[in-house]
Amino acid sequence: MTSTVSQEEMKFRSATKCQQNFTASSPLIIRFPDLTRISWIKIEAVSKDSLKGLQVIYDSTSRLCYAGRCLERRDILLGTDTLIISCNIPGYICQINISFSELNSSRQWCAVYVGAGHNLALGKNVSMSSYSKDKNGVISRGSLSVDGDTDSAEKKCSTTDIKDKKPVWRVTFPSRVVVFEVVIQFRASLNETFIVQLLDCKDQVISTFSGITEPRVSFTVHLPFMGQIAQTYVASPA
Repeated sequence: MTSTVSQEEMKFRSATKCQQNFTASSPLIIRFPDLTRISWIKIEAVSKDSLKGLQVIYDSTSRLCYAGRCLERRDILLGTDTLIISCNIPGYICQINISFSELNSSRQWCAVYVGAGHNLALGKNVSMSSYSKDKNGVISRGSLSVDGDTDSAEKKCSTTDIKDKKPVWRVTFPSRVVVFEVVIQFRASLNETFIVQLLDCKDQVISTFSGITEPRVSFTVHLPFMGQIAQTYVASPA
C-alpha cells in the first residue's frame, strides 16, 4: 500500500522496532492515491505517553470516500510502546488525519503502519462433526471452506451430513492470532440459529456470538486484547 504523508521523516523507518524515532506534529496526514480499505492503524512510539489522546478522522478527497470519525473504535495497547487503533469503516477511504488532544503539541513516534484485514483462516486446519456425500459418493471436505473461494455452488462448499442435527465446524490456528472480525459465507440461508465461539489455547471460550444464517454474516470482535485467541468454533444447534 503506497501513500503520501504530511511529514517526510515518516518515510524512512528502520527495520528494527524503534531504533530511530521522529517528532510527529498534529495533525499527521496520510493520503492514499487510490480508493483504499483499511482495518487498523498501528503506531509505535518512544513511550506510552506519546500514544495518549489521539484522534482519528477520515477526510474525503473523492465523493466515493468515507469522511468522518473512526466508527466503533477499539484501542489495543501492546506493551508500553505500541497502539493498534481499529475502526469499522463502511466503505473506502482516501485520507487519514491523526491529531493530538493538546494544541501545538508533538509526539515522539517510531513508525506508523496502516493495514487491511486478511483471512487468517485461509488454508488452516478444519474439522467438522460430519461430512456429506453426494449421489456419486464424493465426500465433502473441510478445506473447501478455507480456500478463499466464496462461490456458493454445493461442490465448492464444506457441507455436513443432512442427518447431523447439531453440526459443528471448527478451524484451528497453529499459533495465537489477533482477530478483529469473523465473516462466514453460508451456501444457503435456512434461517437457522447458529453460534460462533472464539477459544484460547486451552480450549476455553473467550467470546460467543449468535445469529441467523444468511448468505454472508459478520461479527466484530470487541476484546481489549485478543492475543490469546487460537481457535474459531462454529456450532449450529437444531
